[in-house]
Amino acid sequence: MKISLRPIGTHVLAAWFTFTVLVYAISFSRPVSAQALPSHGNKFDTWTASDTSLSWTGYNQDFYANSKNGGSFFSNVQGGTTYCPHCFWEEAEEIEVAEDAYNWAQHHDAPNLQGYANKINDLCEGFVDNMNPAYKGPGGSYDWSGDLFNDDLDWAIMAFTRAYHITHNHNWLTAAELNFNTVWTRAQDPGGLGNGMSGLIQSQPHGKKWTANLDSPVNFTFVIAGYLLYDNTHDASYKTKADSVYQWAITHLYTTSIGGGVCKGHPGLVCAKIYDSTTGHSDYTYNYGTAIQAAARERDFAKVHYITNWLMYNSNNPNFPYVGAYEGYNILPNYHQRGVNDAGYNGIALRGVGYALAHGILHLRQLAWAQANVAAAWRIRNSDNVMWNNWTPNTTASDTPSSGLYSWDCSPAMAGMFDIPSPRGDSAVRGQPPTM
Repeated sequence: MKISLRPIGTHVLAAWFTFTVLVYAISFSRPVSAQALPSHGNKFDTWTASDTSLSWTGYNQDFYANSKNGGSFFSNVQGGTTYCPHCFWEEAEEIEVAEDAYNWAQHHDAPNLQGYANKINDLCEGFVDNMNPAYKGPGGSYDWSGDLFNDDLDWAIMAFTRAYHITHNHNWLTAAELNFNTVWTRAQDPGGLGNGMSGLIQSQPHGKKWTANLDSPVNFTFVIAGYLLYDNTHDASYKTKADSVYQWAITHLYTTSIGGGVCKGHPGLVCAKIYDSTTGHSDYTYNYGTAIQAAARERDFAKVHYITNWLMYNSNNPNFPYVGAYEGYNILPNYHQRGVNDAGYNGIALRGVGYALAHGILHLRQLAWAQANVAAAWRIRNSDNVMWNNWTPNTTASDTPSSGLYSWDCSPAMAGMFDIPSPRGDSAVRGQPPTM
């Protein structure tokens, strides 16, 4: 299934100037980009572009493997050589990390940009070849309707549309369009708003206790997927469907009524909660990341700020609280290790924040908070410059071990390093919004 890729140019699109860029020249109340952060042993606590490159090298050395059936993948366990057949959405999201790496490399004029694109193509090859036995539908190799979870398909649609944009391999666009239409056809809830505005159900009927659950993971990711397809095909029907689902999601899954919409410790700011679903209201950081990006694509800028504020100040899941404060900023929860389903949530959260920062919607306050989170991860890196997902500050208990790691656990910090501008060494870098 290998093809020849069209060479990827290393040119940078029109330069953009937002507060995200100007942060390095402007002083503000908590100048994380300028001040030295507390030390942790002999480690530096902030990171540079060179550190990001070293960390990506370490991540690939620990987890990148060739697939027996063609292509490649990120192994579930450090040093592993077998594919994780039940890790559909996790593998799709790790492809997104590789796509974040490509965007970062492009913006930093990194050498061998084509190599980054080739890796993405190989990862998609590995995904198609290895997911087919469990999830293949009647439509052929690119039909994953055998997976009954509609949000799973959305994660893959996002990854494969981005892969098409980078590699120009039309197979990946074919896969994305096919599965987007599957979700749209089968996931609409007849109890929605009507008039083309309907919420999407998380999964298709299965098991005796199945009920139609309309949740954030499927609805906000569908909006992102629709806009990605619209941007790459110029087919307005994708945008129309995304817009209708966004309207439903904001009506049913977004609220400023909790605590009067006031941010803890910041009474002048509005905080908006994202419900996990219409039946479960717990906070999970990946829902905030996808909601932020969906609102940004919809140009609903005030909501981008309000949702980000909740992520920064008001997250209140008792099972997954902030793990502490670093430089005065709340640090995202520890979703546990060993490749559990939740382990990669924080990377999705930071990707959403990074998207809004890069497009000039969020500014200095949010940038400083995001940088503090990535710095908290960087300070607990191991000798391979790999970081797992327990970013607890001010303790050695969270230090990343040198062995026994899981790629899904280590993906959030990697996404953060690519998607959040580093506080040192990037002031002269030419920039552009991520091609997402």
